[in-house]
Amino acid sequence: MARIALVIAAILIAISAAAVTSTQITVAHEDMVSTLYPGVNLVGWVEEAAPIERLFADIPQVNTVYAWDSSKQHWLFASPHVANGTLRTLVPGMGLRLSLAGDARFEWRRSRGAYTDQTPLRPGWNLVAWQGLDHVPSPVALRQVRQAVRVAIARDALQAQWLRADPSEPTDSWTILELSHGDALWIHAETSVNWRQLTGERPRFLFVGEPSEHAQTKATNDLQSIREFYAKKLGGVISASMCSPPAVRRISEIGGAGQLAAVRRDITAGTT
Repeated sequence: MARIALVIAAILIAISAAAVTSTQITVAHEDMVSTLYPGVNLVGWVEEAAPIERLFADIPQVNTVYAWDSSKQHWLFASPHVANGTLRTLVPGMGLRLSLAGDARFEWRRSRGAYTDQTPLRPGWNLVAWQGLDHVPSPVALRQVRQAVRVAIARDALQAQWLRADPSEPTDSWTILELSHGDALWIHAETSVNWRQLTGERPRFLFVGEPSEHAQTKATNDLQSIREFYAKKLGGVISASMCSPPAVRRISEIGGAGQLAAVRRDITAGTT
């Protein structure tokens, strides 16, 4: 019962915080690995702002780096072999076109940085990072901006192929299947739009009583998993207030590993 009370209390507190819109969610001290291949790679810069020399130090094989200035619709360029390039600072949300020399892949270990659900797209071409959740199906990721986007283009560096998602065509014809944190893609926008990427941002929690640290962590992770499921299922940045009373009742009926599965069944039943 104490465990159930923790989950329900966390949900209620999250409901009260739902009116607060968060645009950046910090993920502390978490690393990820991006595999880069010889030739052209598209990657997103998701860490804090840094000088271009940071990238040269992280990736010794890099030959050239391009970013795209969407406001002026032209390239910014940098290379460890060329002085005074036009790309001097890497900023969060920037998409990068990297060219790697040699014939071996490179495992780029980097900080996951912060999630953000605010990515402005300007008319014309935009080269931007995906700063949302991992493994989000592309139709879900692009759902909110489909009316404003003419086409999205990504890169399969391993196969040296360009991938495409055209909102005017059926989604089963898209070759961009999913997006993960740190990916980058070209987007051609018809109009200015703010792309609310799916972050599954964490609400603030207030626990009643004196629960153990383990109990707090478990309850928080349970609720976060539910929120991420909602985001991927419904294609929106949602608040915990969508955890309906039937779902909470199911939590009270089933313990252990069955809790999340039960909530997902209720959510699926209510949205199909």
